[in-house]
Amino acid sequence: MRLTLAAFTVIFLFACSPSDNSSLFDQYFEPYMDLISGQEVNDVNKDLMNGMRSYSAKEYENALEQLGTFSEKYPDHASPYFYMGICQMALGNSYKAELMFDHLDNIVPNNFIDQSQWYSTLCLLQSDQIERCKEDLNVIIAKGSHAYSSEAEALLADLE
Repeated sequence: MRLTLAAFTVIFLFACSPSDNSSLFDQYFEPYMDLISGQEVNDVNKDLMNGMRSYSAKEYENALEQLGTFSEKYPDHASPYFYMGICQMALGNSYKAELMFDHLDNIVPNNFIDQSQWYSTLCLLQSDQIERCKEDLNVIIAKGSHAYSSEAEALLADLE
C-alpha cells in the first residue's frame, strides 16, 4: 500500500510540475519592443496609441481591447495584429496568438515577417507542439538572414 501511494505521489508531482518546455518558453519569450507609441496621437490612430500604451505597461487585456478596436476599423494594418499576438502569448493564449500571426500573412505590407515567424514558433513551444516547433526553427535557421536565426539555433539545441 505504501509503495502504491508513493508511486502515485511521484507520478502526480511529475504530471503537475511545469514542463521543461515551459521554462524554455519563459527563457526565450520576451514581448517585442513598442515601436509605435512614440507617434503623435490623432483621431485615426488613437485606439492604436492607447493600445500600445497599455501594451508598454504590460496591461495586455486592455491592449487587446484597444488594438482590436483599431484593427476592426483598419483591418489591413499589420501592427495591431502583431502586437495582439504578443499580448495573447503573454496571457498564455498560444492558439489565439498563432491566429494573429497567421493573419499577418495576408496583409501587405507586413513589416513583421521575421518577428511573426519567430513568435509563431514560440507559440508552438508554449503549447507543447515540440515537433512542429523544431520544424519551424529549422526553417528559420535555413533562411540564414533571419533576424532570429541565432535564437532559433540556441532554442533548437536546448530542445535536443
